[in-house]
Amino acid sequence: MNNSTVVGFHGRAGHYLDAIGIFVKPETKISQGS
Repeated sequence: MNNSTVVGFHGRAGHYLDAIGIFVKPETKISQGS
């Protein structure tokens, strides 16, 4: 994934770690015309 930022993690666990993931946010660039 290009041009994205990690904004958080999530997971699920019992006796062992069952699942893990990340939340990403696309990086947006604001360009202003002259």
